[in-house]
Amino acid sequence: GLGAAIPSVVAVLAWLWLRAEVLGNLASVSDPVLAQFPVAASISTALAVIGSYDLQALVLPLWLHPTPSVQEIPPAVGSSDPRVVVGIVAVAALVAGVVVAWRRAPRIAFGLAFFGGALLPVTNLLVPIGALAATRFLYLPLTGIAVAIAAGCARLGGTRGRVVAWVLAGWFVVVPGVLCHFEVDVWADQRTLFTEATERYPGAPRGWYEVGVMERAAGGDGEASRRAELAFDRAMACDLYEIPGRPGVYHEDTVEVVYQAAMSRAGLAQQFLGASIRRERFELDAAIDQTEHALRRAFEATRLGLRIAAGGGGAKTDWTSLGTDVLFQRVSLRLQRLEVLRTVLGPEQRASALAGVSLIVKQMRDLQPSSLRTALAELQLRSARNQMRTGELGRALKSLYQRSLETSISEARDVVQTYVAYLIAQEHPDQAARAFLDAHFKGVITPNALELCRAGLAAVEAGDVTTRSLGARALREVIARPKGVAPALLAKARLAVSR
Repeated sequence: GLGAAIPSVVAVLAWLWLRAEVLGNLASVSDPVLAQFPVAASISTALAVIGSYDLQALVLPLWLHPTPSVQEIPPAVGSSDPRVVVGIVAVAALVAGVVVAWRRAPRIAFGLAFFGGALLPVTNLLVPIGALAATRFLYLPLTGIAVAIAAGCARLGGTRGRVVAWVLAGWFVVVPGVLCHFEVDVWADQRTLFTEATERYPGAPRGWYEVGVMERAAGGDGEASRRAELAFDRAMACDLYEIPGRPGVYHEDTVEVVYQAAMSRAGLAQQFLGASIRRERFELDAAIDQTEHALRRAFEATRLGLRIAAGGGGAKTDWTSLGTDVLFQRVSLRLQRLEVLRTVLGPEQRASALAGVSLIVKQMRDLQPSSLRTALAELQLRSARNQMRTGELGRALKSLYQRSLETSISEARDVVQTYVAYLIAQEHPDQAARAFLDAHFKGVITPNALELCRAGLAAVEAGDVTTRSLGARALREVIARPKGVAPALLAKARLAVSR
C-alpha cells in the first residue's frame, strides 16, 4: 500500500535536499546545451529529439550520431515541426498508457512509469542538461520497457502470451541487437568515430574538425596535411542553424567549432607559406590567399559570437579577444607579404596594400581599442609606412613588452614574439633571450622544451650575471623535461649547466 512507499519517498526527498545544499540547486549544469534558446524553442527542440532521435534509438538504432548537437539534430522551428508532433504523441501515449494500466495492470504501469521517470531528467524538458541526446541515456529507461513487456506477456498467458513474448524478444535480439553489435565498431577509436560522423552528418562541422585535428597530428607526409586541409575546409563551409526566435544568432558551441576549424586551416596555410617564401611567386600568393580565406572565415565566426554576447545569450567565450587576435594575424600576414615582395611592388601597389592594412587596424581599434594587439598592430603599420624615427620602434616595442608581462597569456604571446624577433634582427641575441625567459618565468608565455633550450643556451653566453642565471635555470628545466629536444642539443645544455 501507500505506507510501504513512505520510506522510499523520504529517502528521495532527503537526497534532493542534500543535493540542493551542496550544489545550490536541484539541477546544476554548468553548460546547458540549450542555454541560449528561448523557453518555447527549448521545449520544442527537446520534443523534436524525442520524436526523432530517441524513438529511432529505441526501435531501429541505425545511423545515429554518437554525440549529436543542434547541427546533427536541427532545432525545432515551432510546434508544427513533424518531429515535435511525433514527440508530443509519444509522450501523450506513454502518459495514457500509465493511466490506463494503473488499476488493471499495475506492473505494466510501473514499467512504463519507470521508463518515463528515468528518461525525463535527460530530455531537457524538466531541466536543461549539457547534452542534446545520447544512446546511453536510454540504458536505464529501457529496464522499464523490459518490465512492461514481460508483465504484458504474463497477463496474456497461455500460447498467445508465449508467442507474443518470443516475437518481441526476437525483435529486440535480432534487429536492435544486431544493429548495436555493428554499431560498436564505430566506437573502436576516435578516428573511426568522427569519420563515421562526417559520413552520417556531413553538414555538421564538429566531425570534420575532429578529423582534421587527427590528420594534422598524424603529420609525416603531405597526404595527411592535405586530408587535414580538406576536413577543415569542410568544417568551415558548413551552414549553421539559427536559434529559433533569435534571428541571426547561432549556437555558440557550433560557432566555436567553426572558429577553431578556420584557425587550424589558417595555421596549415601559414606553414605552407613559410616554405613557399623560398619558392615561386605564384605559390606564395596561393598560400597567402588560403590563409586570408581561413582568417576571414574565423573572423565571421567571431562576429557571430559577438552577436550572441550582444543579444544577452550568455556567451561563454571572449569573442572580442578572439576577433582581435584574428585581425592581428591578418595584419601580420599582409605586412609579411609586403616585406617579402618589397623589391617587386611599386609605390602605388605598396600604398594600396598599406591602405588595406590600415582598414584592418581600424577594425581592431573599433573592436578592442585598449588591447595590446591593437597597439602592436598600429606600431607595425607605422613602421611599415616609415613614420618612425631611428630607435623609436625599439623603445615602443620595449614599452609594449613590459606591459605584456602584466597581462594575459594570449595577448602577451604576440608582443613577446615581436619584441624578441626585433632584438634578434638588431643582433642582440642575449637581450632577446633575456626577454624571452623573463616572459616565460613570469608565466605569460608557455614555450616548448626546444624553444626553452635554445633561449637558455643563448642566455648563458650573455655578459651579465642575471641573464646567465636565467639561462641556467631554463636549461635545468629542459634537462628535467627534455621532450622534443635532440640528444646533441641536450648534451650542450648539460655542458652549459655544468660550467
